[in-house]
Amino acid sequence: MATINVSIPDKLKEKAEKLIADGYYASFSDVVRHSLRRTIETNVYDLLGDQAEIDYAEGRTTSLKTDEDIENFVNNLSKNARTSANRQLHKTSRKADK
Repeated sequence: MATINVSIPDKLKEKAEKLIADGYYASFSDVVRHSLRRTIETNVYDLLGDQAEIDYAEGRTTSLKTDEDIENFVNNLSKNARTSANRQLHKTSRKADK
């Protein structure tokens, strides 16, 4: 595991020490690791949200507003999956015939 030195404001250090004293974390390192993990997770979801907005603006999304829309979408997914599986099976059987 890597070791790093980080400068933080005194108030932030005091709040972290209180979390440790109250039993929420075992050490200052645990506080930092947990905080960093949460920040990374949040940023990943922010990036996914940003990409979804871009996809919507560029017309690469499907809007499902009714139960019927959802049912049709799922049925098309199933149909496409079966078609793709059949193609793959056909390719595999042709290779086996050679």
